[in-house]
Amino acid sequence: MLTIKKLGLKWDDAAASTEEALDFPGLHGYVCANLSSPQPWDDRRVADEAWGEAAPDDMVEVATSLATRLDERLSAGDTPWIPAALEAPTEDYHPLQEWAVGYLERVFADDGAWFEERDESVAQALVPLMVLSGLFEEEEDMAELMADTPNVDRMAKDVPDLVVDLYGIIHLGPDQD
Repeated sequence: MLTIKKLGLKWDDAAASTEEALDFPGLHGYVCANLSSPQPWDDRRVADEAWGEAAPDDMVEVATSLATRLDERLSAGDTPWIPAALEAPTEDYHPLQEWAVGYLERVFADDGAWFEERDESVAQALVPLMVLSGLFEEEEDMAELMADTPNVDRMAKDVPDLVVDLYGIIHLGPDQD
């Protein structure tokens, strides 16, 4: 059985051949979000969306193996391993930033389901990921949050717990996480 790190190497080696595919941290974030989603997609669709087009069968297997391992941890209330240093992104490329982008891509692909009945709690829980992703750096309130490096470092360190919290908000309700 391949470890999550070996799955990542397999995905990234294959993804290098296409510009559309998320890198492995992005796939990992996408899969985490799919598992938390109120309406999870099947593994084929997740792989295809993360790949940017129809994913090769062996990449669907990578996404499926990753989803199985992550689901075991999340359904037990355990924090997932995140394939990135849990620190504020400071470089042009930072795996945690890519992870957050992958997570948010899955959320925004089906945002109606995510925010239905739990708008406030989901929105609050997603703020750290929005900051870490860098996707909203042009928005004044996000730029202020991003400029507070100690706060962004804290947000980064909290990502594994945040994933469990979002999973709980969606599957158990905001008062039971």
